[in-house]
Amino acid sequence: MLRQADRARDAGDWTAAAALYEKAASGPQASPEIVVQYGHALKEAGRGDEAVEAYGRAALVLADPSDAVLHRAHLLKQLGRIEEAGAAFKGLVDHPDLREEAERELAGLAPTPVSSAVEDCEIHIEKASNREVRGRAASRSQPGADLTLEVLIDGTLYARARADAAHGGRFALTFDRRLLRNERHELTVKTAGAEGTTVRFERSGPRPAREPAPEPDPRRLTIIVPVFNAAQDLAACIEHLTQHTTGAARLLFIDDASTDPAVGDILAEVARRRNVFVERNVSNQGFTRTINRGLAWAGHDDVVILNSDARVTPGWLDGLRLAAASDPRIGTVTPMSDRAGAFSAPEIGKDNPLPDGVSEADFALAFRRRAEGAYPSVPTGNGFCMFIRRAMLDEIGGLDEQAFPRGYGEENDLCMRALKAGWRHVVDDRTYVFHARSRSFGAERETLAQAGAAVLARRHPEYSTLIRTFEDGEALRMARYRARLALMDVQRARPRPRALFVISTQTGGTPKTNRDLMDAVRNDWEPWLLECDSRTVSLSRLAGGKMILVERRLLNERVDPVTGVSHDYDRFVGSWLRFHSFDAVHIRHLGWHSRTLPVLARQAGAATVMSFHDFHALCPSLHLVDADGAFCGGTCTQGAADCAPELWPADSFPRLRNGWVSTWRADYERALADCDAFVVTTQGVQDRILRHLPGLSADRFNVAPHGRDFGRFSSLAAPRREGEPLRILIPGNISEAKGAGIIRALQALDVERGLEFHVLGNAPSLSPGAGVILHGPYKREQFPERARAIRPHIGAVLSICDETWCHTLTELWAVGLPVVVLNFPTVAGRVEQSGGGWVLDHADMPSMLHRIIALGENPMDMQSKQDAVLRWQKTTGRIGGTAAMAARYLAIYDAAVDRRRMLQAAFPMGAPA
Repeated sequence: MLRQADRARDAGDWTAAAALYEKAASGPQASPEIVVQYGHALKEAGRGDEAVEAYGRAALVLADPSDAVLHRAHLLKQLGRIEEAGAAFKGLVDHPDLREEAERELAGLAPTPVSSAVEDCEIHIEKASNREVRGRAASRSQPGADLTLEVLIDGTLYARARADAAHGGRFALTFDRRLLRNERHELTVKTAGAEGTTVRFERSGPRPAREPAPEPDPRRLTIIVPVFNAAQDLAACIEHLTQHTTGAARLLFIDDASTDPAVGDILAEVARRRNVFVERNVSNQGFTRTINRGLAWAGHDDVVILNSDARVTPGWLDGLRLAAASDPRIGTVTPMSDRAGAFSAPEIGKDNPLPDGVSEADFALAFRRRAEGAYPSVPTGNGFCMFIRRAMLDEIGGLDEQAFPRGYGEENDLCMRALKAGWRHVVDDRTYVFHARSRSFGAERETLAQAGAAVLARRHPEYSTLIRTFEDGEALRMARYRARLALMDVQRARPRPRALFVISTQTGGTPKTNRDLMDAVRNDWEPWLLECDSRTVSLSRLAGGKMILVERRLLNERVDPVTGVSHDYDRFVGSWLRFHSFDAVHIRHLGWHSRTLPVLARQAGAATVMSFHDFHALCPSLHLVDADGAFCGGTCTQGAADCAPELWPADSFPRLRNGWVSTWRADYERALADCDAFVVTTQGVQDRILRHLPGLSADRFNVAPHGRDFGRFSSLAAPRREGEPLRILIPGNISEAKGAGIIRALQALDVERGLEFHVLGNAPSLSPGAGVILHGPYKREQFPERARAIRPHIGAVLSICDETWCHTLTELWAVGLPVVVLNFPTVAGRVEQSGGGWVLDHADMPSMLHRIIALGENPMDMQSKQDAVLRWQKTTGRIGGTAAMAARYLAIYDAAVDRRRMLQAAFPMGAPA
């Protein structure tokens, strides 16, 4: 394929070259350099916008992307996309060989400063970029006064800045380099209530790639909840903890001698759950001593201290664990909240009530999806909800009971002592926990706060300086900006659960049906797509009817065909699964993916649904066709030649036939044990899978036929004229397994040319000649038009194996053609059920030829089959579309998610641990 593309390029046939490079770029041997050549061909073919995208794809995965970036920059300039061109050239100014060219190009593209007078304030923006904004502002009525300015990005408040009158009214804000996700942005500087001054700018250079996050520590931890009265808050805290906590954890309540009898009743009820424990202080000991009792009780566990007036949200504990895993020297992790002082968002130090109609769980989910996962370093955590690493406690000790007997300031002192010992404290900017805030302290709160602050000032005089980062830190400003965006998101619409669809090849019916399903469920679920060709793995999301690339990585260690594993794949995909918080992973095909994917999904808390679109789980041959061209059905036949794998080179495996295939199946069966649901298209496929993978659970299987929408049905079966051959339309990619050998055999036997095969699709092993006409590939939406031009009498599906469904059979019926199929269960069953065709035996090829020729000589039988096809169009074809398919899958997803949540619940009902 690549040599053909190079020849087309050298000949100046850019249209052909682009098509060939596109195919080469999607194959298992593809490299980023091929994508660059694809971009060149698109550019020369006059397809500039597509070329820009190709250069961008290449730049993401090339070790040295400068050449691709340079080509993209020049093309953007040529296309008149000046702002984007400027951003691309800016990304090259640090390249030693390209600096001069980049600076020369930028000289003609640089924006001029913008200024405007808005009401009483004159604002002059001198620079706006993805790293900073700076300028000058002054009040006409009060020229010597400082001004508080609001800086908005794309219409949303980012932060406030001070225009310092003593320094000419200058203002400046820096941005975290991960802040801006899009290429083009609008920035406004204004005073409250005014319109402000607005500029547009391009992001310079590529957005920093997200490093894969280490896997969280799966070991058990202990959640410590001190309790003193406030029964209503406690009940809400428990409800949220039991609903939203997953993973290995113990939950310890310590009742600090509550005087409200309702507290005892509530704790007695929750103690009936597994992994829940209740301890009681004989007399009131105060917050600090109570927590220290819990720290000692937890033994060697990491801990989370949680106020009894906190309300956790889905994924909260997984989020804290993930943040802690990002650095072994992280001592504490604190989430963001609606009421937690410096940890509050969107507004720091204020209450942040949710709008009417917005649930806490929905906002927390929207917050997580908008978040960066920057995990900003801060000098202290906050004890309303704080993860503490046991190793830090072992090194510096627990809370100081003498200095902070009742609470307030004890966690700050702990954190400052740890900071001086080399530990870090971070904010989990992906997790949001709600907080009623100190109701259990009541009127005592202010007195305790003042006393704690005084002790902190004496012990840690640098504390007041260090905590400025809560307001000035770039990453925390970014987190609050993202919180504002999340608030707007959730007010527009409830966040949908996320489904990750997994495919391998781009050919055949599976990718097309997968896209049909993604489109059909997108009102209920947010569809994403994971693709891998064994070397490059990419993650995209469906938005606005288009696939938007989110992540792409080149694997240094390719997926190994024998082990089915790539540690690079596991590292990247595991990190993506954790970061993007998928609710379900729907594996449409595991070919070229790591077989650890179901385990990775489970570890990330996602339900896993596995579809069987072929028999890859039983044998690398996919179709169960042996080396002699016979369908084995999963039971190996005898023979010297080995069976050929479909997705890998022939020498990739030990001998499969009556040999290593048993190891393959055992490995596959172990990999699929973590799946929550299996999907097949027919009962026969389920029976075959379970016959050879008996370790899979039959009660997790679901039968869901493929659905397909057709804008309109047609009846294209042409009447046969006397003396003309029977024209047979055979659509699809016709390999040996799909019937290429059958066509050649019939062609050789048909010396009188009673048949004429019209192959619409790729058929590399067929040659055009007498009785065989090759029409080349087709696009799905073009099928009726292409079929009409052929004027077929009937259709045929001549696969020599049992299909799991057969999309081409559906397509042929949609244009009104009765179809000849071979006697294999799935297609034969569909034809016999509908009456829309004939089931033939191919064991005796001369008899088969005679039978097909006879079909064309029996107009009554032909009409009967055509009528059956039209009945199918009016019934199954009309009601069995993508909406019906989606309804089945939505029920499967819901059941799978419920199963996974039940299995991963930390505190299920049952006998106490």
